[in-house]
Amino acid sequence: MAGTITINKNGGTMFAGKEAVNIYACITVKVALASYARCKMIMNRAYTPTNMLKFVEQQTGKKFKRGQYLEASEYLSKFIKQEKERVETVYE
Repeated sequence: MAGTITINKNGGTMFAGKEAVNIYACITVKVALASYARCKMIMNRAYTPTNMLKFVEQQTGKKFKRGQYLEASEYLSKFIKQEKERVETVYE
């Protein structure tokens, strides 16, 4: 397996391994893109719209143009589902 996602019954989630941590980064950017698309809210200074679209392109290989933030978020969501299948999920 390429990493582990451990979900604790008390509510904690741990992403262990390079691939699992990459999934966490994708989830974070997915939410940030959706927030920016819907209400122009920037999650932090590093998450500029351009940087977020570049991140999606680096991860998925698909390029998005300026203004396609919601489309990029939806595409990243599909990518995350594919990647989660490659990583072991453990429930404690």
